[in-house]
Amino acid sequence: MKKTATIAALYVLIACCFPADYFAQESPLSKQDTSLISAIHAFHSRFGTGKIILKDRSIIKKVIVHEIYPYWIIYKKDGSLHDLLIEEIDKIEIGKNKQRVIVFDENNKTIIY
Repeated sequence: MKKTATIAALYVLIACCFPADYFAQESPLSKQDTSLISAIHAFHSRFGTGKIILKDRSIIKKVIVHEIYPYWIIYKKDGSLHDLLIEEIDKIEIGKNKQRVIVFDENNKTIIY
């Protein structure tokens, strides 16, 4: 009984300290640019899959970029979703003949060529 009262008091304390919508807000880290994602999906529709070239020169082939966040991307390979830190990526090439190339600047801003 004492444990239940302590937990209830903790909930009341938390509710008093934070605005009602505080926990419903999105973190800035979880926001993505939907117009950018729409453009990248259009590139994949037009040019096919891509490949991710990492800074260590390894290559991840036959990928589709699914989402881009401020510090990581989510891509689809063989029907499964995977995530990867942007700091590990050198560039992303979309299309068999590199029709589009995605790079990230030092602030992780997406640049498409």
